[in-house]
Amino acid sequence: MSVLAYPPVRGIVGTNWTATALSVRGRGVARALKCETVAQAIALGVDRVRTGNDAANAPILHLNETMGYQLVAGGISYLRPV
Repeated sequence: MSVLAYPPVRGIVGTNWTATALSVRGRGVARALKCETVAQAIALGVDRVRTGNDAANAPILHLNETMGYQLVAGGISYLRPV
C-alpha cells in the first residue's frame, strides 16, 4: 500500500503509508508502489513529492535515496501521552 496525499500543500504532495506484507518484503513491491504514487503526482501536474519515514527503517530509507528523495532538515515531531 502507498497513498498519494492530495491535494498539494504548498505545492507538494506526499507518498504516505508505504507498507508491504512481510511475505513480499525485499521483492521490489514497495518500490513499485512508490513509483505508482509518483506517477499519479506527475499525472496531476505536481512537480514535488515528499515522503517521511521512521529513522530506524533502513530499507525504506535506502529505497527513498535510490528513488532520488533527499533528506530535508527542519521538521520537528511532537509526542504526548494521552
